[in-house]
Amino acid sequence: MKEKLSGYYRPTKQEFTELWENGVFVLDASVLLNLYRYSLETRDDFLQILRHISERLWVPYQAAYEYQKNRLNVIARQAEAYGEIEDLLRKTKNRLENDLKSYGRHPLINVSAVANRIQKVFAKVVKELERQKEGHPDFLERDTIRDEVTSILRGKIGSPYDDGKLAETFSEGAERYDKHVPPGYLDADKPEQREKYGDVIIWFQIIDKAKEAKKPIVFVTDDTKEDWWWKFQGRTIGTRPELIEEIKAKAEVPFYMYRSDQFMDYAREYLNQKIDQKAIDEIKEVGEDKERELAKLETLSLRLDSLMEEQAELEQRVKAYEEEQSQLAKGLEDMHFLRGELLHKSGQARLEKWHSEFAEKMSRYEEVEAARDETRRQHDHVIREIKRILNLRRHGLSGGSHSVKLRDAL
Repeated sequence: MKEKLSGYYRPTKQEFTELWENGVFVLDASVLLNLYRYSLETRDDFLQILRHISERLWVPYQAAYEYQKNRLNVIARQAEAYGEIEDLLRKTKNRLENDLKSYGRHPLINVSAVANRIQKVFAKVVKELERQKEGHPDFLERDTIRDEVTSILRGKIGSPYDDGKLAETFSEGAERYDKHVPPGYLDADKPEQREKYGDVIIWFQIIDKAKEAKKPIVFVTDDTKEDWWWKFQGRTIGTRPELIEEIKAKAEVPFYMYRSDQFMDYAREYLNQKIDQKAIDEIKEVGEDKERELAKLETLSLRLDSLMEEQAELEQRVKAYEEEQSQLAKGLEDMHFLRGELLHKSGQARLEKWHSEFAEKMSRYEEVEAARDETRRQHDHVIREIKRILNLRRHGLSGGSHSVKLRDAL
């Protein structure tokens, strides 16, 4: 059975040894981009492994392109995180201080002393944050990480697809996505074709490399989506079996995948590398942070869809209230004119009826005005929330070694 369905089986000890001794190690853009999220010590440990296997490294052109394209965004996000965390700390401190005021008359709790301790703790953390910010390298001025990556990967980048091959790949990718054939189908909603079918391009270029090298392929990626990984009940079982079967059928070579933390962990065993467990733990934590970001962004996307519908509904309600208010205003104006006639020509009974109708219409006018103002307030809130979500989706969420350190400090 294993010969026919090898993708569903974990490699044996001997097969793992073959992978690590003779395989081509293929790096994804996510692995290279995460180098900017690691502490200096962890980054050096990771690069040490890459240098050790440099002769067997290879990067698909599409992955190298995605690294170069997204590098500045990742650098900017790490730099922006300091200000965002400081803002979060300030808001949290102010909220705690305001909440503590309600306990000001407690007979035993010295609220002032508690508030002073909170201020000292937050001041300490802010000072540490400022110290880290001062020491944060300016990769926009000089990107030493890219310099190192460029040196290690010199001569190890695949060739790009020409326009004709890209068009062919896009067409085949569309067919694969319709059938949920991995990888990449979870990117089907991306608007730009190069991004939408980026994973398919990478996969096809990996297959091309496998055909050429005729050696086992080890793909290291920090893309954790299920269009790369076989998942069951929230657990990651391993590489998608379809990928193993496809590359075996087309290139006749074994295929296996690692996340960066797994890659480092197994490098200790199979490459006899001395790696600090703290580095592996940090890389794993950064990966978990990214998974939480993806989950949060997915939740935000669903929230955005709901908000867009809510925005349209609120706009209709505001419009309806304004139309009703306009009609009521005209009615009130007509009633003022009618009152003048009633004062001169009619009796007390008709005048009292007029007063009753006027009061009722005026009350409805005020209700509509209040409802309109509240709906406008809700609409403005929805607009702000939409802008916030779009900004998060555009720039991603923060993360990295400095946010881990600050969380530990808190």
